[in-house]
Parts: sequence; C-alpha cells; structure tokens
Amino acid sequence: MNHHWGWDVALAVAVGGVFAAHALPPPWGTLAMMHCMLAVAGLWVFRRNRTGVRINSFAPPQARGVALALALLLMILLLVAMQSSLLLGLRWPSLVAGTAAAIATFFASRAWQRACRRALSSEDA
Repeated sequence: MNHHWGWDVALAVAVGGVFAAHALPPPWGTLAMMHCMLAVAGLWVFRRNRTGVRINSFAPPQARGVALALALLLMILLLVAMQSSLLLGLRWPSLVAGTAAAIATFFASRAWQRACRRALSSEDA
C-alpha cells in the first residue's frame, strides 16, 4: 500500500482549489469549484482502480483519526471561505483557506498512508 507523493500533491491542489474558488466572482467560482471537486473524485477513483484500496469505515482507528481531524479542519476552513466571500464580500480569506486546506490535505494524506501501513504491518505480525 504505497503511493507516490505526487498523488498527495495532486489531491492537495484539487482540495485547495475547492476553497480558493470562492475568491472568484459568482459564475466562475462555482465552475472552478465544480472542476476541483470532480478532480478530487477522479483522483479517488483512479487510486481505487489502481491500488484496490477503498476508503471505508473499516479503516484502522489511527487512520480514521487522521481522516476525522482533516474533515473537521476542512469544514472550518470551508465555513471561513464561504462566510467571508458571501456575507462579507472579502475574497482574500478564501485564498488563505485554500492554501491552508492544500497544506493540511498533503500532510494528512501522508499521515493516513503511514497509519494504514503501520496497522496492516502489525496485523500481519
């Protein structure tokens, strides 16, 4: 269960793009966000088809913790991006949230892989 770090970079860019898209004016932000969300889904399908690894609720507890922590952080960043863009009319917080989401996604993806690999190696022993 090994994947190249380039996959983590591609996932991070796509996730960060979802957040940064809120900085664009109304029709373009939605279009950009849809493309980034399709890219995230496409990356997961590509990885699943290539490695056979599926993300589900039966993941090891350590990996589940990493995924839940990332999900919580991403929800907070999405709230900041949406509120600043829709209610306050500020665009720059969306760019900051996109950058933070991309960095967090990259490191969480690497940590998730390490946690799964550790759990699988301890089950084999």
